[in-house]
Amino acid sequence: MFLFSQLGAHIRSGINPAEACHNLSLRAPRKDYARALEEMSRFAAEGRGLSTAMARWPYLFPPHVIGTVRVGELAGVLPEACDRIAEQSQKASGLRRMFWWISLLAWGTVVASPIGYVIVVALARSVEIQGTQGSSPRPADAIADALRETIFGVPGLAVALALLGLLGVRQYWRSMRFRANRHRAVTWAPLVG
Repeated sequence: MFLFSQLGAHIRSGINPAEACHNLSLRAPRKDYARALEEMSRFAAEGRGLSTAMARWPYLFPPHVIGTVRVGELAGVLPEACDRIAEQSQKASGLRRMFWWISLLAWGTVVASPIGYVIVVALARSVEIQGTQGSSPRPADAIADALRETIFGVPGLAVALALLGLLGVRQYWRSMRFRANRHRAVTWAPLVG
């Protein structure tokens, strides 16, 4: 997290944690991080730990980050703890980028399989249409009619609902509301998050 590399640099340069968090809150690109940094600044000014304030924002700061900051505060090595968090975050980001193609392949399969099913059903239906009609329609017309029947019929509707359901689950999984649960899931299976 870029936030922690900046926080570590501020503290290392002699700026106290309360002022460092306040300065960073003014430049935070997201409002939730700005509010969290303001609260961290207030806690530090009152003599309470940054990690205590961070624990109140579980969807922004995963448990291992809060724990690392807490250890850094207690051991007197907060700048080094912040650098460690930034380094771990950068490595995790690199790992996720390295495996982006696996996700692309998985989603491609999820999307292409039902579409392939619809096409196969439509082609089978086009053969039926050609066989039942006395005069053989052009194959392109039979395929177009079969595709229309399949896409706007039960198979197409089932595929559309299944894909929308999967996209809904994916969006909820990646939402800020679910972030605390996602962080817990990472402790069970590190590549899940």
